[in-house]
Amino acid sequence: GRQCDLLAQLCYPLSPEQFHQRLWQKRVLLVSGPYRRFRALSNERLCHLSLSRLLYKTPSEAIHVWLSSSGLKAHDAGSETDLAGQNESFQIGDAQAALACYRGGASLYFRAPAEAADLLVTALSQQLGLSFGALH
Repeated sequence: GRQCDLLAQLCYPLSPEQFHQRLWQKRVLLVSGPYRRFRALSNERLCHLSLSRLLYKTPSEAIHVWLSSSGLKAHDAGSETDLAGQNESFQIGDAQAALACYRGGASLYFRAPAEAADLLVTALSQQLGLSFGALH
């Protein structure tokens, strides 16, 4: 079938050529816009952005959890250590436990469901000239 020009859609109002000249490997591209711009992608491939559904559908072997320790102090054998600015991270294999960590203020990292990754990684890799990434 016809391949959608995902890169053109994501970098609009820039053209893919302008994106390559001005931003590619030079700057970060922030993709923003009204929700309707990404509605089809989020509804069809990203579980309507439901975190619990995404966690259960991730192909990741483990979910990465990050906790900020800003404002916390550790007490160990009578001494006190300021933990401000330090982060703790660990991996967890259980979606329900990861969701509980998120509700407690943690940040999570995990791969998107296969149907989203197949579209996004393959199409964008090809359109960016990274054909090796499109084969994985």
